Amino acid sequence: MPDGNGKRGAYERKYNYTLSGSGVPSAVEYPMGTEHEALVFKEQCNSYRALSRSFAQLATDIIRMKKWNVEIFKNKTNLDKATYSRIVNDEDINRKWSLRTVMAFCVGAGIGLELARTLLSAAGFSLGGSDEHCAYRFLLSNYCGKSIDDCNEFLERHGIEPLGGRTRNTDG
Repeated sequence: MPDGNGKRGAYERKYNYTLSGSGVPSAVEYPMGTEHEALVFKEQCNSYRALSRSFAQLATDIIRMKKWNVEIFKNKTNLDKATYSRIVNDEDINRKWSLRTVMAFCVGAGIGLELARTLLSAAGFSLGGSDEHCAYRFLLSNYCGKSIDDCNEFLERHGIEPLGGRTRNTDG
């Protein structure tokens, strides 16, 4: 609390809004800059992470639901074996996925705009109003379930770079 001079004392009440049962109190008093503060911070981060899943985690769920192996993944998404491995192993939760990779996965998986928005958001993206983003929206809304090749032909007809990073004749 501020003292008469407007300065904060050694202890200050912190209000933390968390889900009940998360193990983290909703209001705690602790010395700022201490190990206890670091512990509370770490516990809260773990709670937040449990509620927000990464693109790789969501994509892995879809891969498992569809019973894809690496070959099916490569054929459906036009992405390579290394990308498959990075997704299913979720090696780095802070990985920065490219928009084109996320879109190639969404198109290859044949998912619609609403689920794609969830995957895009998990990867840190949202679709805006650029020509590229409008083309992606169109694909997700109107080409849902069509092959990556059909979708890439549409993109190329409209001057947008095709999705996926490998060619059909490459082992990737």
